Amino acid sequence: MRTSSHQSAASVAPASPVSPTSPTVIAISKNLLNPHLEPVIPMNRIVYSTADPETGSHANVQTDNDPLACNSHSLFVSPQTLLRVRLCLLVYTAAFVLWRFGQNKLAYLHFLTNWSWILLLAYLLAATLASHHAMQSKAAQQTDSQRASRLGRLLPWLFAASQTLVWLVAVVFWLLLTATLRSAPSAIERLSLINGHAGNLVVATVDLVLCKTALLPRHSLAPATVVAAFLCMVWTVRALFPDVAYPYAFIGKWMDPVGGIQRDGVTGFLTGVGVGSIGLLIAWLFFWVPLGLIRLRVYIATRAARKQ
Repeated sequence: MRTSSHQSAASVAPASPVSPTSPTVIAISKNLLNPHLEPVIPMNRIVYSTADPETGSHANVQTDNDPLACNSHSLFVSPQTLLRVRLCLLVYTAAFVLWRFGQNKLAYLHFLTNWSWILLLAYLLAATLASHHAMQSKAAQQTDSQRASRLGRLLPWLFAASQTLVWLVAVVFWLLLTATLRSAPSAIERLSLINGHAGNLVVATVDLVLCKTALLPRHSLAPATVVAAFLCMVWTVRALFPDVAYPYAFIGKWMDPVGGIQRDGVTGFLTGVGVGSIGLLIAWLFFWVPLGLIRLRVYIATRAARKQ
């Protein structure tokens, strides 16, 4: 009887709280999601620890299970501020995309840079809706709807695709294609080129720093799929309209031999497979840039919390 009583008391005793100095997790003291939801950062990914204010017990829940909550909250600012910032970023991005599309019409889709802007616009629209939904749910004290759940599952993939492409086109442009700035027909066009390959990087980085969205290795499929779709579009246009030049000179040099004669048959197919494989590898490599920045964001937030 004594042993049974002891076991019964132990079964209802509160679990010991997670130590903020544990070698596997580091607790961030400032909570922006919920008074009873304390962010905890392990070595490999972010989790949340639900802390009971009376017992101090914790139950770890991976953020990957609730990407909507991660995307609509920040380690540095309030959800309301994040929503306002995203509205500003959304308006700026939409204005630039609509202006450039109005000038170029369908030719706007000929360049990967513009695909990165469209993806960034799609992500910001989804992220702004997520932030707005989070504010409404908090005010009404409602749980997430099925539509919100689908939005939450989509957000990390849009985030991965837009962030990766923004970095890819910025690096390629400023390393290989800066000669186009000198050949721009006007100052407005030159400023547009600069903004097109730098403005999107600023917008994407601001959102990455502020939100809590986490990426996993499987999300690298998103930018790889986009790059594959872009290359298929380029080859389809080239096959249907041989007079249309490749969007980038280095693709033309790979696909067409000296003299400008287009490769066809088995040679063209194998060359296309080779170029596509290189493109997918580059997209996969650039995926690790935003993934590394997320780790840096977590590290900065953790250090800031430790100093409080």
